[in-house]
Amino acid sequence: MSLVNAMVNQIGREIGRDLYWSARRNIASQPTRVQRSSRTMDTLSVNEQLLQMVNKKSWNNRMRFEAMAEDIAETIQSIDDKIDPQSFNWQEVYEVLDQKIDDLKLNCQDNEAPSLEELDKKNFIGFSISLQRHKKWIEKEINQKKSLPTPPSGFIIFLMSCFGIASFKLQRGAANIIAEILLILICWGAIIIGLNLFSHSQLALYGLLSVALGIAFFLFTTIGNFISLNKLKTQYDNDQNQIRVLEHYMQRIS
Repeated sequence: MSLVNAMVNQIGREIGRDLYWSARRNIASQPTRVQRSSRTMDTLSVNEQLLQMVNKKSWNNRMRFEAMAEDIAETIQSIDDKIDPQSFNWQEVYEVLDQKIDDLKLNCQDNEAPSLEELDKKNFIGFSISLQRHKKWIEKEINQKKSLPTPPSGFIIFLMSCFGIASFKLQRGAANIIAEILLILICWGAIIIGLNLFSHSQLALYGLLSVALGIAFFLFTTIGNFISLNKLKTQYDNDQNQIRVLEHYMQRIS
C-alpha cells in the first residue's frame, strides 16, 4: 500500500499545476522537479536519470546539423526504451526534450526545419504511447483498491473475538491468528476453572482471581481487535479518498 499512498500524496501536491502541453493535448502535468545536485546516479530513478541525460544535452544551431539530429533521434529512442510511465515523474522528460527541439526550430535553416519537425513528432508519439501505458497503470491501481473488502462492523468483531477468530476478518497474518486462538482458549479456560473453584468455599478467592484473569485477557484481546478494526477502517477511508483523487486525475489526463 505504501507505493499507492506515496503516489496519491504526490498527486495531491501536484494536481494544481498548469495543464501540460495544453497546445497539443489537454492533459495535467504532474511531475515535480527534484533537487539532484547531491544525489548520485545510483540513487536516481530511471525517469530521473533520463531527465538528467536530456538536461545535459546542449544542442544548438551552430552544431553540425546531421550529427545533432542523429543524437536527438538516439535520445528519443533511449527515452522510449527506458521510460517508466508507472509513476508520476515521467512526463517531464518529454516536456524538456520538446522544449529543446522547439528552441532549435526557432533558429534553424529552412532545409533543417522538416527534420526537426519529424523529430518533434517522434517525441510526441513516444509521449502518447507512454501516456496510454500510464493510464492503464492508474486504472489498475483504481481497480485494485475498489476490489478491497469493506471492513466488518464492530458487533461482528466483538462476536468473533469471543471465539478467537476476529483476526480472519481483520486481515492479519497466520501468526496473529494462531496467537489469538491460543489466547482465547486461555481466557475461557481461566474463566471455567474459576467458576468451578467457586463451589469450594476455601478456593472461592482463587476462583475469583481466575475469572478476573480470564476476563482481563479477553478484554485485552478484544481491545486489540478494535484497535486493529479502527486502523482497517481508517485505511479503507484513505483508499476511498485515493480512488476519488485518482479518478479525478484520470479525467484530467483523458
